[in-house]
Amino acid sequence: MLLELRDFIKTQQSVSLTTLTRHFNTPAQVIEAMLVHWERKNVIIKQNPKQCNKRCNGCNIQVDTIYCYC
Repeated sequence: MLLELRDFIKTQQSVSLTTLTRHFNTPAQVIEAMLVHWERKNVIIKQNPKQCNKRCNGCNIQVDTIYCYC
């Protein structure tokens, strides 16, 4: 599954953690643990979620973590 995960990100170029969990039908914690391997090898880059910049009601909504193929 580790290679399948890498290949999927390579094909998509940029993919959210939510998309990965749905595609592989696997919990986010398991996916993240596998992605650490590819991050260490500099195959993928993790882009941390950014908070919404709107000043509405201060809901503190965050965007999903994105993984990009290098």
